Amino acid sequence: DVITATVEGIDHVIVTDIMKESYRFTVTVYKDAASLGDKFPIDKGMFQGKKIIAFGDSITDGCLLDPTKPNGLNYEDTYFAQLCTYLGASSDPTDLENCNFACGGTTLTYGLNGGYGISGVERVNKGNSFTDGGRVRKHRKNPYPNILDADLCVIFYGTNDLTAGAKAEANAVDGLTDMPQAMQQAKTIRGGMYHMITMLRKLNPKLKILVLPPLYRRADGTQLVYSADKTDVIMASTGQSLRQFGQIIGQVAQDNGARFIDWYGLFNYENFGRMDATTYSYDGLHPNVEGHKKMFDFLVERLEMTASKGK
Repeated sequence: DVITATVEGIDHVIVTDIMKESYRFTVTVYKDAASLGDKFPIDKGMFQGKKIIAFGDSITDGCLLDPTKPNGLNYEDTYFAQLCTYLGASSDPTDLENCNFACGGTTLTYGLNGGYGISGVERVNKGNSFTDGGRVRKHRKNPYPNILDADLCVIFYGTNDLTAGAKAEANAVDGLTDMPQAMQQAKTIRGGMYHMITMLRKLNPKLKILVLPPLYRRADGTQLVYSADKTDVIMASTGQSLRQFGQIIGQVAQDNGARFIDWYGLFNYENFGRMDATTYSYDGLHPNVEGHKKMFDFLVERLEMTASKGK
């Protein structure tokens, strides 16, 4: 259960069940979610009646999940929708205006989208409706009200950043920063994730954050190539890789009080990357119904561990 307290520290509560048996529990009270950090487990029904929101790309918004649906979109079967149901959330995970802010083709980092839409760092900075150059795009509303009253936020980016040419982190000569104060400076994976978490915390100090790294995907042999052992996917022009992005995202999440679940290896060359591998995906990038079910099952297994075991 969730206990509201007036002071931080360790204390005790006495709980009496319907048989009049009393139980004494030791509890630790944290000032806010940032202080709690990544120490929290996430159990079934833990967010009963609470709002859960998500930021991400086409995988989270359900693209190509079900070829029988218009444009392949099937929001109700995404890993995110299953997670919301499992946790008892009051928010509708198929509501693309107020809950699931994922948008196909978008990146975490700023200025690398190539016209695909609003990046993650832009979403958490935008305090009014999007015009997006006059094009019709989903998620045109102000996200702030939904951030302010949410209890859990899921962040899942990285795949599109790789193909857009993003760098994992800044170096001494590129003029970038990994702790950007403005969204326009958030042009590395490390900087983008830092900025997103920082802004979310600023808007909602009680918000718990779950961060997920990019998943393994199929390489096309031109822009994207496999590592020698086929366990990683690399952007040929930059030398950056999905595994590298995931490691950086995990470091930033845990350093900034967010829960991180590493599922990069959930899919691999044999079950996802091969051209004839169709059990979990139709195109080697977007998980299908079975793929999203596998993602959800993996998350539940890891989330219900203690934080120390789940890292």
